Amino acid sequence: YVDWFEYADKGHPLSNAPEPKRRFVPSKWEQKKVVKLVRAIRKGWIKFDKPKDEPNYYLLWGDDTDTADNKRQGLSYIPAPKPNLPGHEESYNPSVEYIPTQEEIDNYQLMYEEDRPKFIPRRFESLRSVPAYEKALREGFDRCLDLYLCPRTRKKRINIDPESLKPKLPSKKDLRPYPRTCYLEFKGHGGPVTSLSVEATGQWIASGSSDGTIRVWEVETGRCLKVFNVGADVHHISWNPSPERPILAAIVGRDLLLLNAEVGDEETQVRTKELLHVGEPTPEDDG
Repeated sequence: YVDWFEYADKGHPLSNAPEPKRRFVPSKWEQKKVVKLVRAIRKGWIKFDKPKDEPNYYLLWGDDTDTADNKRQGLSYIPAPKPNLPGHEESYNPSVEYIPTQEEIDNYQLMYEEDRPKFIPRRFESLRSVPAYEKALREGFDRCLDLYLCPRTRKKRINIDPESLKPKLPSKKDLRPYPRTCYLEFKGHGGPVTSLSVEATGQWIASGSSDGTIRVWEVETGRCLKVFNVGADVHHISWNPSPERPILAAIVGRDLLLLNAEVGDEETQVRTKELLHVGEPTPEDDG
């Protein structure tokens, strides 16, 4: 091998040709590639932060009927129905009403095997004295047969609109006649009315208000017959149930007041005044 480029004066390049202009001018095709990459980054087509790969775990000894595989493959998996929970009759010390008599046990023997109860309740003194269940293997085998051989169906629930469960209200036309206009107004109270009471005969009505007054009205005309200034809020009023004694009982603040409504004929008013009359104390009573 002969090295033709070996010469004594190595301070100069192999070629003294001037640099071409294309090395100093930006490339047009590289510019197009850069613009394309910029657009892809802005639109989100190119992502620098790659999402982390989720660990792919699977059951080592799973088969085709596994729940995880069915969900992954999109198969319709229907879980097996759970067995019925034991009741009070399967207790080791059940109540007396759960223990069958000897006559009932004899009747069980005359029944078909399909209709015969599988378990006859018995009573034991302690849980330690309970023997092994002799039909445990048989029931386990029947349970496996039901799981393997019985087909399963998925029942869809009925979607009921809650609005359809509400009772339909009748039309207003079907409810006539009913009051549609204001027939009578009882005006006079300066505050909200807190209590109302109708007299036994239905002719008078009493109202109590927070303005500190009790008014007696005539029902038919709306005329205010009597006004009692009690000076405090009226919590409740009530008429005497007996129409022969038109007395009003009112709860005002912390006091109970008995008032003569002064309604009815003169004889009724006189008897009411005599009933509510309180005599003045004499010096002898004070002594």
